[in-house]
This record gives sequence, C-alpha cells and structure tokens, in this order.
Amino acid sequence: MSVKLREKEMKDGSTSLYLDIYHQGKRNYEFLNIYISNKRKDIKINQEKRKLAERIKSQKEYDMILKESGLNDHRKRMGDFVVFYEGVVYNDKKGQRKWISSLTHLKKYVGTDQRVTFNDITGQWLIDFQNHLSAKMCANSVLTYLKCFSIALNIALQLKIINENPFKSIPQSKKIKREEVERTFLTIEDINKLASAKTNIHKQFKQVFFFSCFSGLRWGDVNQLKWDDFDNAGEKGQEKLMLRFKQQKTGTYECMPLSEQAIDIMKERKADFEASVKKEKMDFKERQEFELGKTYMFPFAYELKPSTINVNAKINRQLKKWATDAGLKKNLHFHSSRHTFATLALTYGTDLYTVSKLLGHRNILTTTVYAKVIDRLKTEAVAKLPVIGK
Repeated sequence: MSVKLREKEMKDGSTSLYLDIYHQGKRNYEFLNIYISNKRKDIKINQEKRKLAERIKSQKEYDMILKESGLNDHRKRMGDFVVFYEGVVYNDKKGQRKWISSLTHLKKYVGTDQRVTFNDITGQWLIDFQNHLSAKMCANSVLTYLKCFSIALNIALQLKIINENPFKSIPQSKKIKREEVERTFLTIEDINKLASAKTNIHKQFKQVFFFSCFSGLRWGDVNQLKWDDFDNAGEKGQEKLMLRFKQQKTGTYECMPLSEQAIDIMKERKADFEASVKKEKMDFKERQEFELGKTYMFPFAYELKPSTINVNAKINRQLKKWATDAGLKKNLHFHSSRHTFATLALTYGTDLYTVSKLLGHRNILTTTVYAKVIDRLKTEAVAKLPVIGK
C-alpha cells in the first residue's frame, strides 16, 4: 500500500496536485483540485497549498491503514452520542413509540447544555442512567429503554465507532432484573358484562376489542384488517374462514383459523357496513368512515392506526370507561384482549403449542406465562371447594 503526492503540468502553466494510490495490486488517481501557480508573487500561497496537499495525503494513508487493520478511528468516538442515537431512532421501522420515548428520556438526562460523546458512554455511565430511569418508572420499562440503547451501541460497534458495547462491562449484580407482571385478562363472565353494559363508546371499538379477544390479534394488526384478508377454506359449501395477515411486530406472515365468535363479529361488521350503504345522507365523518369501510373491516380503528403514545392513551381511556360502566374492577387495556384469548384457549383445552402458534410467538417459552396463569386459576378454584364438617 502506498500513497504518493504527484504533480501534473497544465496547459496554462500551472501545476495540478494529485494522489497516486496503490492498494491491493490496483492503482488509482485522486485529483485534489489544488493548483500551484507559476508566478513568483504566489510563492507563499503555493507553500500553503503544498502543505494542505501533504495533510490530505497523510489523512488518506491514515484512513487506509485503519480500514485495512480493522481499527477504529478515535475521532469518531468523540462524536455526539445523542445525535447518533436520534438518527438510529428515526431510521427504525418498528417499535417507534418505545424508541422515541427512550430518546426523550436520554435528552432530559443529558440536558440541553451538555454533550455526551461515545467515549463518555461507559459501563458506569449506563449504570447511572439506569438508576436515573429506575427512580421514574418500573423495572420492565427501564429494561425496554436500555435494550434500545444496547441495539444502538451495537450499531456503533458495527460501524467501527467503538471497540466494544459498554453494556458488556456492567457486572451482573448491577444489572436491573425483570419483574413478573400480572397480565390482565377477562373471563367469559367479564366479557358478558362488557357486552351487556350501557356505555357510549363507539360500537366499532367494542367490536374490534371483542374480535381480538377471540382471535388474539394485537392492536397493530387488528386495526389494519382488510376484507380481502379473509379466505373461505371450507369444502363442499361449508364455511371455514381463515385469516391471512402480516404481523406488524415480527414481520412474519400468518394464516390462522377464526373462532365462531370472531366470525360472528366479522359478519356483524359486514351487516353494519351494508346498512350504511343504504343511508341517504352522511356528514363528513360518516362519509370518511364509509369510504374506509369499503377496504377496512374496522374503519374507526384504522383511523387510530398510528402507534403513538397519544393514540394508545386514547384507546385505553375508552377501555377503562367501558370497564367502569360494566362494573369491572380490572385494569383494562387493549392488550388485555390478547391475554384473554390465550387464557380462554388454554382454559377450554387447547394445548400450549397450538396457543403459541395462534398467538404468533416465535418461542413457546413466551407462551408459558399464560400456562402459569391457568395453574394459578386452578389452585384458586380448588381452594374454594367446601370442607367436610364446616
């Protein structure tokens, strides 16, 4: 490998400076657009130009040595980590809400008048940041944000900005532990209470929630369901509806059979749409929903599609109001519908492996948490049995 500074005479009498680069058996020329004048009055300027060309040559050699040896440029580690992290956040296609939230917490921790470089991000810095977050939120939320930072640091590692992810230097005893979280789910009795409750929340919102209770779909999947996503796989005139969709969270394609209750909800939505076709006058909101309803099964839910903090808060406020109107004391949120599907399926005899597949879990260990819930319910049921003589 060699980099040499060379000169080329131009027609006007000036001299053009360029780099003659020989690397791995190949020769390349890189013209610097630096020209040396042949006039005496430009002697000092020419000296400065030659010094600049020499610095460019040295930098080129330095960069090539780094690239060839696999070493990292220490100057990159002086870059602003917050700026880098912001770029990672807005390039991420999934999980935007947690990424944006983690960026917000990072900026608040660093402050507007401070600058944090990659050199500053040490194991101790991460421990201090972890402790800062722990004072504001639960352990599982802290772990979610720290996972985002670890992913970003792994990207920096791939880009050869850092030599090692500083998370590796944190002792196991200093790492925060995941907490067991109680998963809110509904029993059939709870669902019946919701169904019969007098409440003014949107009818489609009830339908989309119940559909998830009997299909296990996440909010990000169910609110984008199209009528074309359903196929009839039945034979000889029999109806056996199958749902084809792409999981928003995992990006995998799923094909799942629908329960009788889920099919009934779908038919109810179809009937509601057909009834709206006959409506002579519509206001702007009704017309907008009608046009979306030609394609989407739940147009009201589709309009709430963006996965933002405000939308999730709005959804959960509606659910909590509905639960209150139904006399339920459970902390209801939309993901409760997915928990409900899993516990109902296991309660009524579906094996763990099948439930795992219906939920779209990649690892069956993720599904075992629902088996623990069922075991707890069985224990509670046995404890309620009467005792002889009492």
